[in-house]
Amino acid sequence: MLLNTRMVQALFEDENPETKKLWCYPDGSEFDPERNTDEFVAALSLYKAYGVIAFTISL
Repeated sequence: MLLNTRMVQALFEDENPETKKLWCYPDGSEFDPERNTDEFVAALSLYKAYGVIAFTISL
């Protein structure tokens, strides 16, 4: 069972104009760091339901 997940690049925003478009959301909107954080926090209970009890986030 996976008890921890590494989300090393989860907090970085790509500002390179050539690659930024690669990180759009499935609905087509541009990456938004606040939306990313809100969606991650909203999904925490789902992660826990699958047994993940810790996250490693690198800065």
